[in-house]
Amino acid sequence: MKRILKTAIITFLSGAIFFGASFAYLDHSLGKPARDTDQKDYTVPYIRTPESRGIAIVFPSGSATLAYLDFDEECIRLLDIENFDESCPEYYGYTVDYSIQISYELIEGIVDRVGGIELEIDGQKQRYTGVQVIDLIAYGRAKDMKREIVLQVFDKISKNNFSKDDFVYIIENSEGNLSFVDCIVWLDYLKDMSSRAQFVN
Repeated sequence: MKRILKTAIITFLSGAIFFGASFAYLDHSLGKPARDTDQKDYTVPYIRTPESRGIAIVFPSGSATLAYLDFDEECIRLLDIENFDESCPEYYGYTVDYSIQISYELIEGIVDRVGGIELEIDGQKQRYTGVQVIDLIAYGRAKDMKREIVLQVFDKISKNNFSKDDFVYIIENSEGNLSFVDCIVWLDYLKDMSSRAQFVN
């Protein structure tokens, strides 16, 4: 009887030591990757800010608006260019990295895609669709309002955002050297930057 009791105690203690050691090893091995993963490495830049770029939006009249996307200052600086010259690499110190030539039909489409714009004419502020803006241009009334139209478009972008489909629409319906690959990284920034769009000349 003593031998059976002694064997049972030795077996129980051996099993307890074995399972205890196994549990401690597994707990240590499984917990280590989790602890290593929880540690953050703040030296790695996870998001890289895009480089600032200038886009010359060339109108059918030959004038242009240079939209300089300043990612460092998180704003859009606009320049009114009366006679755009494709060979000129910069205006007032702002580079022309891309240029797109847009038609009246594309202007109409952009205005409609942002949800229309509000313009004040003859003391009355009204909402205008794309075709109404083109009518203003056709009758020559929008020449003096070009800046206001551009600012209103950016204001609407800041409120309604601008999607990749909008970029594709502009690129496919314009002539120039801007590609979707160039501007896809701008999508996350454009809404906030458009709220700080202003003319600098």
